[in-house]
Amino acid sequence: MWHDLSTGYGIAFTVLYMEGAEFKREEAEGKVLRLGESEIEISTGFSLEPKQMLYWVDKHKKDNYHFATVKWCKESDDAYRVGLSIL
Repeated sequence: MWHDLSTGYGIAFTVLYMEGAEFKREEAEGKVLRLGESEIEISTGFSLEPKQMLYWVDKHKKDNYHFATVKWCKESDDAYRVGLSIL
């Protein structure tokens, strides 16, 4: 079940990916659009690729991290909507 957030809230996350043989890590920000039990939809200013990994610190428990895999990404107006599968 999805929970729509009419105003959304900001999320700071790290994108983990490979570029050739090099492991990359980039800090980024976005806005949470929808939450589900095992899925989350965010909006970012850049494109993400399916199977890239993201992680972020839990907003309420600073010692807890969330990990997710990019399922899809599509351009929407001047941003990108990204579907994540929470691990």
